[in-house]
Amino acid sequence: MRTLASLVALLGLSILASCPASGVTLGSSTPKNTRTLTVERTYAIAVVRGEKNVAAIPAMMSFWGITNQQIVLKSDFTYSVKPDKIEVTADNRGMPRRYYELMWESPQVESITVTQHLTVELTCITVLPTAAQLPYPKSVLDRFPALLEADDKVNPDNPAIEPIAKAILRRAPFAEEAVELACDWVNDNIPFESGAGGNSDTVLSGGKGNCTGMANVACAILRKMGVPAEPVSATFVGDGTRGHKFIEVYFPDAGWVFYDLSNSNRGFKSLDCLMTVGYAYRTTNPKSADWHDGTFCVSTDAAPYKSAEEVMVPSVRLRQGPKQCTVAGARVVRRETPDTAKVRHQPLSELILDLTVPPGQRNYIKRPPTPMP
Repeated sequence: MRTLASLVALLGLSILASCPASGVTLGSSTPKNTRTLTVERTYAIAVVRGEKNVAAIPAMMSFWGITNQQIVLKSDFTYSVKPDKIEVTADNRGMPRRYYELMWESPQVESITVTQHLTVELTCITVLPTAAQLPYPKSVLDRFPALLEADDKVNPDNPAIEPIAKAILRRAPFAEEAVELACDWVNDNIPFESGAGGNSDTVLSGGKGNCTGMANVACAILRKMGVPAEPVSATFVGDGTRGHKFIEVYFPDAGWVFYDLSNSNRGFKSLDCLMTVGYAYRTTNPKSADWHDGTFCVSTDAAPYKSAEEVMVPSVRLRQGPKQCTVAGARVVRRETPDTAKVRHQPLSELILDLTVPPGQRNYIKRPPTPMP
């Protein structure tokens, strides 16, 4: 049997070769690993000269969690023409998005350039304390009804899902064990294929899926087991055109935790992705009454990501996953979540749409966890 040290040494060479992945995602070099990005986004916005014009620029969100933090340390704009009004708004047209809405009363140009300057701190923590057991108490189920039911992406009512969920529940009294087994089932039965997206029904019937398809199937299994779960969007650092999809899963004691189906990491988000709220901007003016999406912005990372910055160490748990693939994940501690941990009890979709929460730097307000049964 390989020692942990030898697995650590081999992981960077073998794990991505033996497992399909949509991006290079290695673990952190310490239980808490942080990197800081300096990002610029530039938007060239066509406007109607002399008339009222509005543009909505996506706003990066700050959030905390027990295994991941993404903190916007700085966010400011420069404009070729300064807007007359700026306010924060949000919508959900298939994906929740938060915007800075910019308004020009009567610009005397036909194009306006907006540049957003961001400094973002990413942290991943590779220890997950949770003693949550299934079934969850009714108070949890009542808190997240939409993330337990069927929607246009995730269908836990598909008849093929029930036997999968029942088999997992027979083996896993702890919620985190059930989540791992659901991820394992997807990796064992839904081979990764770029471009094979779709809702959970389509991916199940086709037997293959990309990061989006795999995430949708995993969420369907988890919801069937009574575990709130939803897909969440990310963008690879330094490449605003390459999207990625994680899932986030709720534990009553540890809050919302990320799992990555199509990479070899589990239980924590690595430092090569930003959780996003959309990169396309939206514009409207009196000659175009409806909002329409514009082109993607040009995004530049002033400190490009290098996978070698992250090296596996014993703080990360290694185990044998499906098809003899080595899986790296957070080291789970079966204990109460410490009071010092920053537990997030709002899913990202809810956080993005909550206009009482500023999109950028903010103070963390701790909410008490739902009592365990």
